Amino acid sequence: MKAELKPCPFCGGKAERIDFGPGDGENEGGSCIACTQCESSGPVEFGYKENFVSNWNTRAQPPAVGLDVTDAMATAAAREWCALTDTSFDRLTSYQQHRAMEDFRIVLKAALRTGGGA
Repeated sequence: MKAELKPCPFCGGKAERIDFGPGDGENEGGSCIACTQCESSGPVEFGYKENFVSNWNTRAQPPAVGLDVTDAMATAAAREWCALTDTSFDRLTSYQQHRAMEDFRIVLKAALRTGGGA
């Protein structure tokens, strides 16, 4: 029976198993579990993988309380980042603005889950 992967403990995204094959360099023959949304991952495992999925599934899970990051919060974070990097948010294309907001939405959710700590 194949064990079901729990969502990412950082962003709640879908997790997937990645098996590295020939041509994957130093990771060849290894496997890891990674989030399809924020791309965080567990370590690449080689050889004995009996506890591979259970190790991912027993990582710290996000709290049950709803943590909502609004568009206004994501936009404010993206604008602040642009100001710090001497970039004009308003001069970005709408796609670039959207991507920046989505990236900051992930970061803000993670910060809220951990209480803002690093």
